[in-house]
Amino acid sequence: MNGDPHPKEHSEPNVRPSLSSHWRFVLILTAIVLAIVTIFSWHQARELDRKLADLRSTMQQQERQLQQSREISALVTAHATAALDLVPQPGMRTGAARVIYNLKIGEALYEGQIAPAPAGKSYQLWLLPMSGNPVSLCVFNPAPNQTDECMMKLPASASAKSFVVTLEPAGGSSQPTGPKILVGGIP
Repeated sequence: MNGDPHPKEHSEPNVRPSLSSHWRFVLILTAIVLAIVTIFSWHQARELDRKLADLRSTMQQQERQLQQSREISALVTAHATAALDLVPQPGMRTGAARVIYNLKIGEALYEGQIAPAPAGKSYQLWLLPMSGNPVSLCVFNPAPNQTDECMMKLPASASAKSFVVTLEPAGGSSQPTGPKILVGGIP
């Protein structure tokens, strides 16, 4: 003992100094900015995914329209293609329609504008052959002031005497049951 009335206290172990409040603020601010950027990026990615899905859907629709346009063009320009106006029948709904058809290649196109069908009803296009039962070609439910198109295959070796649009129960029938709305006889 060296005569010192107060013995030396043991020095405290080295403790890391705490971060200054300035650096603590910088770290918190950086974390907040990163969180905001992450949330924004995630939101942007979701929005881009939605837009991409919409564009893909639009592209598929346009590809279908292009294919249909090609089929219509092939039908219209083919040898032996004919156009037949369908005439409204007396006392029936007014409308205008035509069928472009080619019996040799077995295709037809209905184009028409007719008043919407009553509730629970649909229009149905039929091919009336020279012999045998009528053949259903297309069932449609027109919207007001809109032209309807229906591209269809005709039965093999069809020999048509006329095309007829009838008013049928919703979804159509296996044979005509309703009144004839539009008729076009093949000359």
